[in-house]
Amino acid sequence: KEAGAYSAQMKAIMSAREREMQQYAKAQATAAGSKARLDGESERKRDLARILVKIKQTKQQHRLMADAVKASIASGFEWRALSDAVGQLTRSVGNADSRVRAAEQHAESERMRCERLQDQVQSIKGNIRVFARVRRLPHTSFVFDGSCSYPEEDSLSITDADAPGGGKAAGRKSFTFDRVFKQDATQQHVYRDVRPLVLSALEGYNACILAYGQTGSGKTHTMQGPESDPGVTLRTLRDLFQQSSRDPAVECSFSLSVLEVYNERSLDLLVDPRTAEARRVSKHDLPVRVDVVRGVMVEGLTELGVEDEQSALDIIALAQSNRVVGVTHANDHSSRSHLIVTVYITTTVRSTGKTHYGKLHLVDLAGSERQAKALTQGAADVESKHINRSLSSLQDVFAALLAKEKHIPFRNSKLTQLLQDSLAGNSKVLMVVTVSSRVEDARESVASLALARRVRSIVLGGARRAVENEEYTRIQKDHQTSLHERDDRIKLLQQQLVTALGAARAGQVDKTRRAASVAGRKAEERKASDVDRAAIERRCADAENDADRYKAQCQLLQGQLAQQHAR
Repeated sequence: KEAGAYSAQMKAIMSAREREMQQYAKAQATAAGSKARLDGESERKRDLARILVKIKQTKQQHRLMADAVKASIASGFEWRALSDAVGQLTRSVGNADSRVRAAEQHAESERMRCERLQDQVQSIKGNIRVFARVRRLPHTSFVFDGSCSYPEEDSLSITDADAPGGGKAAGRKSFTFDRVFKQDATQQHVYRDVRPLVLSALEGYNACILAYGQTGSGKTHTMQGPESDPGVTLRTLRDLFQQSSRDPAVECSFSLSVLEVYNERSLDLLVDPRTAEARRVSKHDLPVRVDVVRGVMVEGLTELGVEDEQSALDIIALAQSNRVVGVTHANDHSSRSHLIVTVYITTTVRSTGKTHYGKLHLVDLAGSERQAKALTQGAADVESKHINRSLSSLQDVFAALLAKEKHIPFRNSKLTQLLQDSLAGNSKVLMVVTVSSRVEDARESVASLALARRVRSIVLGGARRAVENEEYTRIQKDHQTSLHERDDRIKLLQQQLVTALGAARAGQVDKTRRAASVAGRKAEERKASDVDRAAIERRCADAENDADRYKAQCQLLQGQLAQQHAR
């Protein structure tokens, strides 16, 4: 430390001395210039020569002072000690960095522990968790006058200057949610807090993540996102495959289905694009039914098994290419349908053979929009009416759940029918409400956040997995057993049928042979009988001829006898 202080002091002295010399040289040069202009060219050259000599002397003095400083440092301190001090300082900085990294890791582990505790609380209470995300807008379209602020952590305040009552104070609304993501929040930050719900599906729970908000507020960006910055859906699929491959104690299998609700009709998106367009034009609709064991089922919906991450991403890309997207005044890439991606997960514990069945819904809802603002016409206007009607039905379901009514109007729309097994209990639900920070969207943002606040108060009941899955496993095993028994019975009947057909064919052959033999014998007997009949007829004719001859002879004899008696 003394060496460093002394060195710094000497450097400061040298720098000050050099500045003084430069200032002196500059002043002398200025004076010489002035004098040269007055006395003539010859005098100016002489002054310049003297100034150059003075500068050389100054540089020489500077070199001498530098050598003196170096000599003083070399004679007063040992370079090895100074090097050791620098090394010790470097090691202390490295240790400080290590402690900082350890503190960050500890903070991350504590955050994950907090997330697990919140997940357990949700499993027990059954509340719907709600995250709010404020859309990040480009600077060209971002208008900010204090309409969006964050008074506290996980709190959001929206100011609607046009609200009744006048003034910003009257139109300011504050909301508190489980998480609030500001404009600078990345996709990774959002998924980091969504991830515990995703991983619970691997444990056999049913889960649902849905994005809600006005059109253009960033729902599709949050759920899907571009390939360079993927959203919740793609990150979920990658994370599920990575987690399943890391645990050798369990065996996981996955399958996917993707459908859209377009104009109150459910359409399969895992088909050829031409087929999807033809079904959309022909108003094709897949029927929805409720299964006692598997919940809501869509008849005829394609369900594809996936074995790796890339195949899952290809399936999502195919579905995205078939989804209906339009252009409105409010949004250049407006989703005109509700998208539901369902991941079916089968997890088997290798040691016990116990199997759990989880189902994860990833829902990207179409955005609510006002016709006066969207300026839709024709088919787009019809789409807007269906979207708003289905979202209104969803709000009615939320209101009935909040009021704990006995009848929940799930059947009022195709969307609420499909979400019935997620909102009727025994499922973990997370809503991500997205809002726009633009001033002109303040009223829609307040409406979305007000609905999300009511949704956060809904208690669905604790999610369960053991009873339902054990029952499902028992029913499935019984069903598989009955299928095996039926297959065995079919095989036995087929064998018996083959045997019977063989015996029938063999009997038919024997019968044919016997019939031919009998026919042959009868023909021979008939032929022999005909021969015998002919012989008998000949003998009868001969006998009749003999009888006639004998009769004539008798008559002749009788006549002769009568003549003799007459004599």
